[in-house]
Amino acid sequence: AGSTATVTFTNNLSVLDQLIVGDIGDGGGETVTFEFLDAAGNPVNISSNIRVIHLTNDAAGASAPLAYPSATSISLNATTPVTGVTNEGWAFTMLTNSVKSIKLTQTGSISSTARNSWSFTFAKSAPDRGDAPASYGNPSVYSLGGLLRLGAYGGDTEYNAIYSANADGDNTNNINNDEDGVSSITPIPNSGARGQVISTYTIATTASNRSGANATAIAWMDWNGNGMFDADEAATSVNVPTGSNNIPVTFTWNNVILNGPVSASGTFARIIIATSTLSTSDAATSISPGAGIGEIEDNFIPFAAALPVTFGNIQAKMKGNKLFVNWQSLTETNNDHFEIEASADGNRFTKIGEIKSKADGGNSSVSLDYNFNTDAWGGALSLSGGILALLGLGLGLKRRNLAGAVAIVVLSIAVLVAGCNKNDGSLQENTGKIYIRVAQVDIDGTKSYSRVITVVKE
Repeated sequence: AGSTATVTFTNNLSVLDQLIVGDIGDGGGETVTFEFLDAAGNPVNISSNIRVIHLTNDAAGASAPLAYPSATSISLNATTPVTGVTNEGWAFTMLTNSVKSIKLTQTGSISSTARNSWSFTFAKSAPDRGDAPASYGNPSVYSLGGLLRLGAYGGDTEYNAIYSANADGDNTNNINNDEDGVSSITPIPNSGARGQVISTYTIATTASNRSGANATAIAWMDWNGNGMFDADEAATSVNVPTGSNNIPVTFTWNNVILNGPVSASGTFARIIIATSTLSTSDAATSISPGAGIGEIEDNFIPFAAALPVTFGNIQAKMKGNKLFVNWQSLTETNNDHFEIEASADGNRFTKIGEIKSKADGGNSSVSLDYNFNTDAWGGALSLSGGILALLGLGLGLKRRNLAGAVAIVVLSIAVLVAGCNKNDGSLQENTGKIYIRVAQVDIDGTKSYSRVITVVKE
């Protein structure tokens, strides 16, 4: 025996609306045939209007037979159970808005054990979205059953924006983790200093493309910590040809400057893969169903060291025989003190002073001003003279320590010369140029550094 039912919708189904069919029994000999009708009741051609997607990852590598009795009908034949397959399913996805009704006809022998063995669910179209904090925007792209995906599972459907503090708000309503593209995240190898140059960093994922069209994947990283994915923060795009199956995809950034707010323990990355034309400006773009399909994945990327102090302005001036260094901390976290360092070549720095933090308990959310000065004329003479005396007495300095001592002497002489020379208001190379930086020393001894500046003669 068999039965027929027709479901008619108030309005035509929209693009990417789905009829999800589940074979939740174990066979029984019945066949279900589906016909899709337009508003006038005429059959709709399957090939140009409906995409059939097999949803089951069956270990046996098989599925119940799927047939096309005519150009306008689809038949599922469950006469023979599929070994190893439970809850097998298909999604009939609308490619146009032509369908107003769906007619289901069940035929064949239906045993008592196979009753209620089919499930039918109508799903309104919704895209996959990012789940980083709101400042990163609300991009979206339709996944179309994972035909184009990152990792093992395609993007799911989210009807509303998903914002989360650690980019972990997605996949709260699914069995399979669609945010599985990046299986392993390596902390960014930084020292804790703002403005540090990161020589290289890579994110690795995999991609599969059964969409029938070539795709592009782009990754962005918020390197400057401004809460957005800027176009110049994108890695080089990667092409993912149709027919690709779990191919490795890597995104690499070279010689990028790392910044971020105080106490930042990491930043965010976003990967978008789509069959539409993607550019580096599309990190927050929503892709319409007609433009392409794909998936979006956001990730929190930790720092190896948090950014404890945000430095503001820093200046160093030579007035007469005195060196003055002024700087500003915009915020401080667990700060103990600052160390003022000088260098004659901009690479090898020597500590010339220390200032305790003004922040209560080492923590401050407001800007604080600091000042340091030293008698560069007398200090240089004293420092260089003392070291030279030690060297002259030959107090058993090892070769390594001797080299360090000589470096200090060179710096001291540079400071001495700086106190005597003036050239267009600044200290010039080979005539006593001095470089200054400020090191922030955390309570646990961790250091971060300000930018390097050049002393200006006044």
